[in-house]
Amino acid sequence: MSTSVLVVTSRCTDPAREAEFNRWYDELHLPAILSSQHFVAAQRYKLAGPPSKSEPEATYLAIYEIDTADVPAAMQALAESRASWPDAAKTIDTLQVFSATTYTAIGAHQEAAAAAAG
Repeated sequence: MSTSVLVVTSRCTDPAREAEFNRWYDELHLPAILSSQHFVAAQRYKLAGPPSKSEPEATYLAIYEIDTADVPAAMQALAESRASWPDAAKTIDTLQVFSATTYTAIGAHQEAAAAAAG
């Protein structure tokens, strides 16, 4: 179970290269991040409807699960592991990041009754 999360909003700057962008993210970038200490899971999402007027034009959301509440240590481990990643996994020229924010869990993890019943 994750204790913290890194939430990243982004977009692909070239619609003609969207498939390439998604392959890069799923096949190179996510595995590289998940090779870092404390990063235990990730899930990407694509915008399903129009954003609120105050939101940037982010098309994608990535949520990285972190197994510690010591977010600075996790982010330091990520920075250190990045040095060993292949250059191709570090970035792609069509990536525009709008935000990268960390959160630490508070309260109990809750599930709907139907999900908990299995």
